[in-house]
Amino acid sequence: MTRGGRLLTLALAQTAVLAGLIGFRQWTLETGTPVVLSIRPVDPRSLFQGDYVEFSYDIGHLRLDRLVGDDDLERGETVYVDIQPGRPAWQATGVWRQRPAATPTGAVLRGQVRWVTEQQCEESGSGESAAIVPCRIAAIRYGIEEYFVPEGTGSTLERPAEGERIDIRVAVNRAGTPAISAILVNGEVRHEEGLF
Repeated sequence: MTRGGRLLTLALAQTAVLAGLIGFRQWTLETGTPVVLSIRPVDPRSLFQGDYVEFSYDIGHLRLDRLVGDDDLERGETVYVDIQPGRPAWQATGVWRQRPAATPTGAVLRGQVRWVTEQQCEESGSGESAAIVPCRIAAIRYGIEEYFVPEGTGSTLERPAEGERIDIRVAVNRAGTPAISAILVNGEVRHEEGLF
């Protein structure tokens, strides 16, 4: 094969890989289960890619004693988190090392354990005082923690106006892979994803 033929083959292979990645993400957005997740955003800046918002999800920090499933998780493990509809956002109900059978009303997200720590947690009880009990907290990364926005717009998500609520709508495919489909401000779409 000539040098020109090898370069053409390499270029075609790279194009096919890129098209496959775009196609998989688009397939997830089109066919995935739509869920809404609560966030706590911060806004760093990438010098090479413009503004992006880094999200910290409520379901990214799991109190293991309040969930069904495995509670002896370790850093670096792949886990499956069952989430169920809630108001205004979906809530985690279980976490497992092996994928559970999905329930008809929920979705299962695949993530990776970033860290697990033992700490003292407040346990609400009857009366005025709350008990302090030992608990384990696991931080989970789902691969949807960064979202690029048009330059100059990240601060509106970093510092919402008083009374504004920011949530993320994601599509979750059957493998548990999520993809951000929209950013919602007070339930209204502010940014929406598409193919381009």
